[in-house]
Amino acid sequence: SFPEVSRFPSGLDGEQVHSLFGLGFQETVDALYRQRNQRSYQSVRSSHALAAPYPFVLYSDLYDHKDFIRGVVNSGFSGLLWSPEVRHAVSAEDLIRRLQTVVLSPQALINAWYIKNPPWKQWDTPQNNAGTLAEDWQQVQDICRDVLKLRMQFIPYLYAAFFQYHEQGIPPFRALVMDYPDDANTWKVDDQYMMGDRVMVAPVVAGVGQRDIYLPAGDWYDFWTNQRYTGGRTITYEAPLHIIPLYVRADTVLPLATPALHTDDPASLDLTTRVYGNGRLPITLYEDDGISFDVDRGVFNRLTLAWDETRNDGHISRHGDADCRRYHVQSWQHIM
Repeated sequence: SFPEVSRFPSGLDGEQVHSLFGLGFQETVDALYRQRNQRSYQSVRSSHALAAPYPFVLYSDLYDHKDFIRGVVNSGFSGLLWSPEVRHAVSAEDLIRRLQTVVLSPQALINAWYIKNPPWKQWDTPQNNAGTLAEDWQQVQDICRDVLKLRMQFIPYLYAAFFQYHEQGIPPFRALVMDYPDDANTWKVDDQYMMGDRVMVAPVVAGVGQRDIYLPAGDWYDFWTNQRYTGGRTITYEAPLHIIPLYVRADTVLPLATPALHTDDPASLDLTTRVYGNGRLPITLYEDDGISFDVDRGVFNRLTLAWDETRNDGHISRHGDADCRRYHVQSWQHIM
């Protein structure tokens, strides 16, 4: 039987009911999963700010890449999650650039149910379904594989950001102005966003070989080259096709997982921890069963990774007695 949806008042007119339909859908489905003590993470086509507590990601039939990036930025103002799903592309470059954005978003969704072959083998739908692969499909596939590996590297970091979202309501993906409200230069930035509290994403769209990137105050490190930049200014970034610009706040401790095919692979819990600058920003990861709502009853561990600048060494502290120890730090990399 379906649970009673009691959050919404009676006596609503047709338009009001229509606007609340998405909320009612999410509450109903979420309640069914909660009855089974089973967490879920799903997509929905209609949503509002009151849906922030639900485990759903909003997506729509809008498909302009710039609009999708703006959706990731702006949805955070109401606490919502937005997926810039990959559904189709007009070129191999467009496919890769869209995939780069989606793997660094709340939900890495590739909607390819309607084509015969994976999109990196042929982006053109009629030719794909006819079985005609692109001449350069192997090169495109290699780039796309690396993009997907990037998502897997960030899973522990993202899980921590979502845990903070659950506990404190801080959107895991959000506009720069939310972290730097006193910096007027961030107020109109709608094509960059924070992923968690220490990584900034600046997606690139097809046809653009370089782009301007605003770095807020403080020092920032290029994720790919480790070059250090002074913030409070705009830089021009040359972005080859296989690169999406990423910047890490100075002094960050950043755990990166070993890329694996899925999160059930034990290798996905092996961490290489990068320490940028003096490492004064430790990070706390969370260990739980990843399935049930027992986490809401405190059945989880907090694993803090910190850097001792005096000893030039990392150290780990684990709090909690849950029987779900998961992460293993394999190495530390100090980046000055």
